[in-house]
Amino acid sequence: MAGVTLAVGALVLGVEWRPSGTPEGAVEAAAVGDRQEMVTAPGALPSWAMTPRPYGSRVEEAQAGARQGDPRRAAISTVREAARQYRVGRQNIFFDEAAFLAAMPEVDARYLSTLQEELERASELAALPASTRFMGDRPEVVLERMAMIDLLAGLAEHEQGATDALVALLVAPIDGALPEVAKKALVGERYDMLVALVQVDREAAMEAFSRIEHRELRRLLRPALLKGLYEEGLSVEAADEMTAHL
Repeated sequence: MAGVTLAVGALVLGVEWRPSGTPEGAVEAAAVGDRQEMVTAPGALPSWAMTPRPYGSRVEEAQAGARQGDPRRAAISTVREAARQYRVGRQNIFFDEAAFLAAMPEVDARYLSTLQEELERASELAALPASTRFMGDRPEVVLERMAMIDLLAGLAEHEQGATDALVALLVAPIDGALPEVAKKALVGERYDMLVALVQVDREAAMEAFSRIEHRELRRLLRPALLKGLYEEGLSVEAADEMTAHL
């Protein structure tokens, strides 16, 4: 699958999108730390998580969480680090992607729900400065979330649960009360998810797109649907005909 990127383009990120109030059915993003779930602390970090890191690190945070008896914090940090390592690894011709994905249960038994919950949590995007730009030097939190989308998309090629997570994230409403910078980031993430989903499961992507309730959001994401179809080899005419009813 082509690498997933957050570069949405001026058409998406340059449009002023201001839903009035919070869309009906919007769910306020909950901090993962507030979830009181019984989980097993992750084991030692695998070898692929111990390579030099060009930006940031979740390894120390994961180890600190394990030491402090907070297994959920440790699992979240380790999954985020795994996502970053996956994104870096795919640039290496010797990277064994299949083995990496198969080892994810060793990282966190709930890795799919962890990825979904982290991408649902918009508080870290809401904390970005209003001047944040997404086309150049992206903030670390944006890069980390891009990596999680990459990992979820890679898993979706082999696991139905990952496809279901992409669909759930796509159709979830964007809270209109969020700062503009967070809403733009979330639109960009949905763009990437939709491109990836088309390439994994075209029928699921079309169905998910049709379920997006916000009309303006559908307009912004339509180019992603078409891009995914083009990358699958469809002609412009064939893609237009296939999506004409949406």
